[in-house]
Amino acid sequence: MFLNQIAKRNPKLIQAAVELHQKGQIPSNSYLLDLDVISHNAKIMAEEGRKYGLKVFAMTKQIGRNPAAIEAMIKAGIDAGVCVDMNDARPVHHAGMKIGHLGHLVQVPAWETEAALKMHPMYWTVYNFEKAQAVSEAVQLPGTQNIMTRIYGEGDSFYHGHEAGFCVDDIMETAERIEGMKGLRFAGISTFPAQLYDAEAKRVEPTRNYGTLIRTADRLRKNGYPDLEVNAPGTTSSHIFERLARDGVTQVEPGHGLTGTTPIHAYEELPELPGYVYVSEISHFYGGKPYCYGGGMYIDPVFDPYEVKACVGREADAALQNRISCEMPDAKAIDYYGILQPEKGQKAEVGDTVVFGFRAQMFVTRAYVAAVSGISKGRPKVEGIYFTDGRKVGWPEW
Repeated sequence: MFLNQIAKRNPKLIQAAVELHQKGQIPSNSYLLDLDVISHNAKIMAEEGRKYGLKVFAMTKQIGRNPAAIEAMIKAGIDAGVCVDMNDARPVHHAGMKIGHLGHLVQVPAWETEAALKMHPMYWTVYNFEKAQAVSEAVQLPGTQNIMTRIYGEGDSFYHGHEAGFCVDDIMETAERIEGMKGLRFAGISTFPAQLYDAEAKRVEPTRNYGTLIRTADRLRKNGYPDLEVNAPGTTSSHIFERLARDGVTQVEPGHGLTGTTPIHAYEELPELPGYVYVSEISHFYGGKPYCYGGGMYIDPVFDPYEVKACVGREADAALQNRISCEMPDAKAIDYYGILQPEKGQKAEVGDTVVFGFRAQMFVTRAYVAAVSGISKGRPKVEGIYFTDGRKVGWPEW
């Protein structure tokens, strides 16, 4: 879905992927991160955040918590991140980024509470009083931990399995009870998703949850919490910052916005540029069809099923023009290989580089992540090869 936009707006990324792979500098089954573009996009986010008074927390799970990318974001002006869970928080903290928000999508397990506190999260979301009490018991006075609550109202909807939070009907009592716990400060509220991409309208629209969030924030601000933090994540890129700030939101959490891969980026030329590709290689033929290595062929299902294509070849410019359809592995199967479907006249040989442009969630795959600088200047340099948990790895040797 994103390959056309990458070829149009950042063709050097595809060309660099082919060149580096053919030189043996990056592995097959790797995501190539364009550090120049990530820095460019992060700078846009940071500047727009300052302009509208928004705290910008980077989500990095989808790029494998990559430390080189995190360093680029920090230098560009985003110094804090949102962590989906503790497996996210540890590499983000280790990479030198502040923990801006913890606990929102996945609560902190009981025996990791003290470890989480040692990372000094700026904001910590809880779903119930038991989790708030666990934090309270672990806080060392005179320290204070800012606590946020996930909320829900009648008619709000969540991804199945993500349901959680405090009912807004009791929000004042909830705030007062948390405020009364040792070492805790009731700091704000959040929901998810606060906005989603509308495929028919081809625009990002607020969800019902968002309306609940904004109304509840107004109520709290009028009843003793004037400095309330309001966190509104989901499908976040700079083009919606102004609306969010106008509505009273104080925290935004761009993830795919930092790599130009939110759904709307597939259709519109927004300020953020596309910042990664998935790199494979033709392994063999069977039944006349070329098979390419998998391992990172998880496509984030934000679109209905669509025809997936890849740039194929050994020479950068030729590969850019040689776009071949690929039968991707079924979601129920292990993605050992994808099966290319070349049409008459399209070339494919064993050893050819295969470059995909789809929306990824790198942290759920077994792929490598190659962080590359200098692509925009025509001088690509591999800064490191990593696992998707952020650890640098020796390659091709261990």
